[in-house]
Amino acid sequence: MVFDPISHGVNAGWLPDRRSAMPFYIIRDDKEREELITWCNRVKNTNDKNIRLAIRRVLSAINQRTSPVDAFIDTVIAWENLFGANEKIGSRISVSIANLLGDSPEFKKEDIRKKVRYYYKLRGNIVHGTKEVTNKDALKYRDECLDITIKVMKKLYTEQYDLIKEKSFDRSRILAASGGQA
Repeated sequence: MVFDPISHGVNAGWLPDRRSAMPFYIIRDDKEREELITWCNRVKNTNDKNIRLAIRRVLSAINQRTSPVDAFIDTVIAWENLFGANEKIGSRISVSIANLLGDSPEFKKEDIRKKVRYYYKLRGNIVHGTKEVTNKDALKYRDECLDITIKVMKKLYTEQYDLIKEKSFDRSRILAASGGQA
């Protein structure tokens, strides 16, 4: 059911289509079930007040946004909550994400830093009306940014657990100073 509080009178409807950008997933065995239980307990028992905005924006991008442009913007806003600060925010976010994810077979630090910096600038251009993107391009941007953001949050909860309690400025400062080994 979708409720529109701005409409005149009662305006409720039903959206039968799945709006999530994430694929449907089925737990295949007991090992996956135990991993999911462990993950849920970790999330449940974490004081994550300093990253709740990021969590809300990621969930919004996945489950609520019908426009891929809006979902892309929500995802980049999550980056600001995770690693933003008042000065040189784009650089801070890109360096923090690159250092946190590190070099892997999937990507290199410099590549991820450039990609995040590009998406951050693109988001600013879209928000400020200097750039229009097609839905096709926005879907690609949304999916890539959600993938990066989910990997970042997973890494925070599993390998860099102590960084969750930090404020975004301190979190990014620690990651910049340590090269990702906080």
